[in-house]
Amino acid sequence: MILHALVSVGHFIAAFALVAALVAEWTMLRGRVDGAVIERLLRADLIYGLSAITVLAFGLCRVFFFDKPAAYYLHSVPFWAKLVLFAVIGLLSIAPTLALFRARRAARVDVNYVMAASEMGMLRRRVSIELMLLALVLLAASLTAKGVGLLD
Repeated sequence: MILHALVSVGHFIAAFALVAALVAEWTMLRGRVDGAVIERLLRADLIYGLSAITVLAFGLCRVFFFDKPAAYYLHSVPFWAKLVLFAVIGLLSIAPTLALFRARRAARVDVNYVMAASEMGMLRRRVSIELMLLALVLLAASLTAKGVGLLD
């Protein structure tokens, strides 16, 4: 029972950390993005990535070892929608991460480097889309928990 609670809490904390890191990225992309901000963005992105892996690991533990039987989740349309959305969010996050690595390289070469407004706009749009899709993940999680969309 205690292990079940700890796994659930770990899943929730990782999910909150994931959202917090993504919101931090979104917020930092509102102002001037120089070398120092790029380093902070990369730290937030690292937390985001580690949180995503942790959410997935704890989530899979919950599906296969705790909570309801695995068949409940595997026969749930919202559960599969949640997984697909999570994968799409992960794929969308690749381009911003690579852009931040390129920007860090540029900032190390030129100490006066400031990210172009067009690139900041692209990154901010991507992060905004990721946040919107995360809201859909929460909806799918709620529907899954309530048993909506179970296939017989």
